[in-house]
Amino acid sequence: MPRLLILLTAAKDFARLARLTMKKPTSLLLWIIVLAGVVVAVGLAGCRNPFFQPTPPRAPVQRPVAPPRSEEDEASKAVADYVTALLNGDYSTAYGMLSRDSRQLHTPAKFEQVGKKGMPHYDLQKAKATVTGDTAMVQVQQAEDPATHGFQLVRESGAWTVVYRGGIPGSPDPE
Repeated sequence: MPRLLILLTAAKDFARLARLTMKKPTSLLLWIIVLAGVVVAVGLAGCRNPFFQPTPPRAPVQRPVAPPRSEEDEASKAVADYVTALLNGDYSTAYGMLSRDSRQLHTPAKFEQVGKKGMPHYDLQKAKATVTGDTAMVQVQQAEDPATHGFQLVRESGAWTVVYRGGIPGSPDPE
């Protein structure tokens, strides 16, 4: 408020000075309008903008916690990840998903060589798993025909791994 009084006093003094120096009343009116504009601009520059409201800090976003997955879901996901890696030509990832015994039977180079021979296409959305202790059988329907194929899995170090002893990696023979 004191700033406004000082500006108004300065405006009066300026107007008195302009009246003495100016001969035309329209020039005086012009100076007063300009001075009023300067006063308003200076007044607003020093004031807080009443239209700006700072945004309150947001609460941290919490990701929804997924319900615990069932053993069957975990086994089906392991097969889906394995088949997807093979379809993408990522043989090192697929090889890493094999059981310990399967990796001892096949070298990574041999696994990739046999894997490049091809594989059936599966409808991974219709996978059905049956879990018994640390073993699982995941039945996956082939996309080309109504036949299904079973992937045998074994749990090692808490993760499901694919048993591959023969056949092609995309359609392993568990025995």
